[in-house]
Amino acid sequence: MNISQLSRPIRIEWVTNSNLHKVDEIIVSKSTKKFLKQVSDLYLLDEHNLKYFEQSLDFKLYLEWLSLYESLFHKKGYKIIANDGWYKSHASLDLYIIGYRKNEVLTAGSIISINNQTGKITHHFKCSTSTKLLNLKNSSLGSLLEMKFLSFALRNNAKIISSGLSRNLFGVENSVGYLEFKLKFGYRPIIYPKYGFSSDFDQNNDSYYFFATTNESKDIALKLFFLRTQNKITNSSLEIIKKYHDVIELEY
Repeated sequence: MNISQLSRPIRIEWVTNSNLHKVDEIIVSKSTKKFLKQVSDLYLLDEHNLKYFEQSLDFKLYLEWLSLYESLFHKKGYKIIANDGWYKSHASLDLYIIGYRKNEVLTAGSIISINNQTGKITHHFKCSTSTKLLNLKNSSLGSLLEMKFLSFALRNNAKIISSGLSRNLFGVENSVGYLEFKLKFGYRPIIYPKYGFSSDFDQNNDSYYFFATTNESKDIALKLFFLRTQNKITNSSLEIIKKYHDVIELEY
C-alpha cells in the first residue's frame, strides 16, 4: 500500500462492545484477565489498605481529584489536559468518580460521564499512584481502574462504551505502551471527525504506529499501520501489538 493514499485521523475515540455482559468478555489480554481475577476489593483492603468507592462527582470532589492528577502528571512529565473549566463545561452530563482511597486519602481515580440522551458512558481521565499489587504483569491500579470503569458501564446499561479520545501517533505524540494498553482491554478506534485528517507522515521520527484509512467517511473501519523509518527501529513491541490487532507494516 502506498502511504500517500492514507488519511490519518488527528484524534481517535476508543470504544468497545457494549453488547457483552461481562468485563472478562471485553478484555483481550490473558495476563490482564488473570490479574483481575486474583485481585478482589477484599484483598486490596486487607493487604494494601485500599478501599474502592464510586459516587456522583461534585465540584469539590473534582478539585480533590484534580490535585492528585496534576501532581502525578507533573512528576511524570505528561501533558495536563484536565482543568477547573472541564467540570463546568460538562455539567450537562451526569458525572461520576470511581477510585481508591488509602487511609481516606485519594490514591487513584477516574472521571466518568453518562449521557442519558445517547446512552454513552465515557471514561474521560484517569490517574493513579504507582502501587505494585501482585507479582504479575499488568498488576497496577491503572489496570484496576480500567476494569472498574468497564464494570460501571455495563452495570449502568451503556449503549456506547468510550474510553475517551487520544492522539493518533503512537511512539511520537503518545507512547506505544498506551496503544498496547487500549488494545489489550478490548478497545478499538473510531474516527472522531471534529479534529480532521492529516496526510503528513514524518520520516524523521523513530518508527511509529498510527490508524488510518483510504476513505474519510466517519463510519469506515480504521486499519493499524507500523511505519518503519530510517531512524531507530522501535519494533520490539511489534509482536505484542500483533497479539491484539492486525498490523500493516510500511517503510519510508
